[in-house]
Amino acid sequence: MNNNNRINYVEYNVNSENEEPTTHPLLPFNSHLIFVDDGYRRDEVSVAKTGFRAKFEKMISEPAKKNVLNVPLVDLVIGGDLMTLQEAASAIENDICVLVFKGSGFAADIIAHAHELKKQLKNPKLGKFPDQQRQSIERAALTIVKTDSVQDVVPLVEKIISKTALLGIYNLEEDKPLSSELMRLIMFHATDTLGKLYLSLSWRKIDLAEELVLQNHADIKAKSLYGLLMTALLNNQLDFVKLLLKLGVDLQDFLTVDRLHCLYNFARNRGSFVSCLRNSDLDRRFVKEPLPPEEEWIIQESQKYSLHCEGSDTLRAAFTAFLGHFVDKKVQSYVDTLCKEEETRLTRVSKTTVYLCTVSEFLGPDFNLKLYDDDTPKHFSRTEMCEIRFREPADHLTIWAAMHARLEMATFFLNLSSHPLCLAIFGAALFRKMSSRVPAYDTKNIDMYEAFAQEFEDIAVEMVGVCEEQDADMTTAMLLEYKPSWETDSTPVAAANSDCLNFVSSSPFQNMVSLTWENGVNFSFMRLLLVLICPFLLFSKHFQVSKPLHARLDEMRASVPTQFLEGDLEPTAPKPVDLDAFCTKVRIFYRSPRTKFAFNFIALIVFLAILSYTLLFELYSTRLSYCEIIVMVYSVGWIVETLYTCIGGTGTHRTRFGSLFSTFPWIPLYFVADLVFIIAACCRINMERDFLYARYAYSLLLILSSAKLLNFMMLSRYYGPLVVMINKMWVQLLNAAIILFIIMIAYGAAVQVLLFPQFKEYDWDLIFNIFYYPYFQLFGEMSFEFFHAEGNCNETVEECPRHSPVVPVLHAAYMLIAVLIFLNLLIAVFSKVFSDLVEQSRNIWMQNRFRVVFYFDRIGIMPAPFSTLQVIVSLLKKLFRSCARCCRKTPTPLPEAIETETATGEMAKPGTPNNLRNIWRRYVSYYMQMEYGMQAYLHRFQEYSGNLYYKTVERNAASSFDAQLNSIMRRLDELQRKHDHFVHYLPGMKKVQGQQRKTIEEEYIRLTAPQRLKALKSQILKAIDRVAKLTKEASG
Repeated sequence: MNNNNRINYVEYNVNSENEEPTTHPLLPFNSHLIFVDDGYRRDEVSVAKTGFRAKFEKMISEPAKKNVLNVPLVDLVIGGDLMTLQEAASAIENDICVLVFKGSGFAADIIAHAHELKKQLKNPKLGKFPDQQRQSIERAALTIVKTDSVQDVVPLVEKIISKTALLGIYNLEEDKPLSSELMRLIMFHATDTLGKLYLSLSWRKIDLAEELVLQNHADIKAKSLYGLLMTALLNNQLDFVKLLLKLGVDLQDFLTVDRLHCLYNFARNRGSFVSCLRNSDLDRRFVKEPLPPEEEWIIQESQKYSLHCEGSDTLRAAFTAFLGHFVDKKVQSYVDTLCKEEETRLTRVSKTTVYLCTVSEFLGPDFNLKLYDDDTPKHFSRTEMCEIRFREPADHLTIWAAMHARLEMATFFLNLSSHPLCLAIFGAALFRKMSSRVPAYDTKNIDMYEAFAQEFEDIAVEMVGVCEEQDADMTTAMLLEYKPSWETDSTPVAAANSDCLNFVSSSPFQNMVSLTWENGVNFSFMRLLLVLICPFLLFSKHFQVSKPLHARLDEMRASVPTQFLEGDLEPTAPKPVDLDAFCTKVRIFYRSPRTKFAFNFIALIVFLAILSYTLLFELYSTRLSYCEIIVMVYSVGWIVETLYTCIGGTGTHRTRFGSLFSTFPWIPLYFVADLVFIIAACCRINMERDFLYARYAYSLLLILSSAKLLNFMMLSRYYGPLVVMINKMWVQLLNAAIILFIIMIAYGAAVQVLLFPQFKEYDWDLIFNIFYYPYFQLFGEMSFEFFHAEGNCNETVEECPRHSPVVPVLHAAYMLIAVLIFLNLLIAVFSKVFSDLVEQSRNIWMQNRFRVVFYFDRIGIMPAPFSTLQVIVSLLKKLFRSCARCCRKTPTPLPEAIETETATGEMAKPGTPNNLRNIWRRYVSYYMQMEYGMQAYLHRFQEYSGNLYYKTVERNAASSFDAQLNSIMRRLDELQRKHDHFVHYLPGMKKVQGQQRKTIEEEYIRLTAPQRLKALKSQILKAIDRVAKLTKEASG
């Protein structure tokens, strides 16, 4: 049916826009379309051509055999004559699709005209046309046949349009892509609806899939779509994922441990994920050796969920059976290349298997993903993993999408999560962690991960604002109390550790910090100091306290609706709090972080004063003075307080031991100070012998204890950012010190060699001078009397420097490089650090404020040295309670969490029955505990606020798009008016010459581009339909 002579096949060129009105490009991903030209012309014998087509179409239309790929065929009708109609009718008769190009003339226009006439019939199922329509077709047939042969055309046309499902009409005057019509016809060859959905997925044609779903929605079963959903996830086709979820696919039933394993191993474009594992030194966890027989399921799963899954032998046999000798050898070579590429990819994937335990190790202790730790090469069989499902599948899919750098898909599953706020914060933390694992030279991926982290943080900020609009008290309780099953630290701690400064500085977060900081003590700082001096002032009505934070949380627990309680339990009434009672006031006052802060600040000042006085006047080499004993008692109290803060801790917030060093950056300083005191105490065992070392240790302890004051200064809005700047500048100084060390040792060694040539043996003073003099010369201490020795110096005296004319030259060069260049460069670096941090000074202060409040909320009530007594009393209380529980006749039933831990411990015992199915089920029951009470209530509140936030986002997006659409339509109307004006005005511009006429002609050509205007209007009309649909969903 083509009019060009083609001996070999040609590959089409992908084009994104129409360069000419007659160009109709194909879509860029249609790389498997093969256009076949029979090679015969109209003036040649038609018998051979008819035999070729009959043989070819009969072979194609036969039912596909086992293990043979079905190759669909579409006949294209472009122009043509009576012979074309006969071939098209034969194709329809053999169930071969026919695509007619309307506007190409002759036979194609006759078929298109008949198709339009059939639509106008009252009963389109009639096999023959009425007389009026027959006459219209006969008049159109005069373009290809003579008058006596007109009657032969109508039966052929009726046969062609008898099966409308096989017939497609493509209008050349429209801007619709040709590939869409081809795909719609090719989908007819699929055996069932599921096969057609797979075709639309492989073509990335969501419009075809939506049209198919609307027509056959009742025939689609949700569980039959699991393989399709897996394929869509692996190939990052979010539109199909949304469509399949609308069809009723249950994510909780779909996502199992083995499917999540496949997602991490067979996803396309997973280079960033594997690169992060390798940069984290986790590539050793890959399985690089050949897989054992029981692990061959990996290959099977990869072939099941691949878009090009057939092996090379199967695909080659399919093409050979269908096309035979009619297919050019280049086509077979192209097919073999595709098969080899896919086979190579699957082999490469199977040899670098990533188990979920490796993913868990990369995520670190921030995520409590215990099921991931048990997915190892030698742990459990795949059949057992198929039965284990996750309680929150959207959370695990969000983490999977984030680790594969799929922002849109991660954001979509974040929308489906029941606790999106917590997940958004941990997603931002995960992106920043991946950014830190990228090599420094890969700035593109670093910027990408930082942008993704900022996107998730912005979502969290807006979402927590929506929560505060709904209920401020519930928002505070949610930040303090709620923690998902996979979360280790609380959400505020995770936000602070991952530098989510915008979230930390948000109003709901800071409101929570203020409530924790005051904790019922909300009077001024001067009154606080007065109460510290005289606690009996609490009797006065002028020193009133409010309800502490834990009392408010107890009241909220008592108000939890009964549907969130376990079984038939009733909410427990909170303990009454008498705010006028003196004992209640004292308890609230001394438990407040404000009071603890003031106590510890005063205690530190007193300790520094006593330690300074001891070093100056009361440190003896033969005995311990009373002041030194007080210093030791104080230091023991600091050690006990630090350990109690790290291991035990009190207060509202909770965190694990591993995150203390990132949450409280001053903790290492406290440990170093405690270690120095222990060294000083050990040196005091031998009084006179180690007295000098003890004095050194005490002096260093004084410096480190003075540095503790920086911790208290971080609470200040002014001094807090300055402390952070000092830390940043200190890091920059250490980096630059390496360069300074090289310069100093080169200059110092050269000068010492020239000034003291008589030294032949090792001397410590010489080594000391190499660094001593160059270092102090940086600050202006030139020491000219040392470097410029006199000529009459006695050469027999070794300490006397010799005169050398080279030394002044080296001195000048050193001062030029070290002082003029290096120090000014260091000042510029410090200025850059200062300017960068000044812009974020408010956010940095709020982050430090949370850390300080969090720290003083954890420590005990009494400061050092009395903290030791408090810890001893606390340990005695716990011991007494344990003994009382053991002495009871009827043991108290353990809480659910302890029971599950006991069950988990029994699972690890060697005597446990080795029934894998029972072990998995018991472990799943532990992992999927039900939430009751306050946790369930806060969970539903976060889920409700998240849904409300996303509905608001969709509504705002629809209204914003509507405004943009109106602006575009007004611009189109303006261009149309200018076009009409130029069309009317240009013929009268004959007298206009030169540049003015050229300008008018260029403007006329620009405004009279009909193809662009037409294409733009077509896109606008499609956008209108999408906006209407989006608005309807948002309003619903």
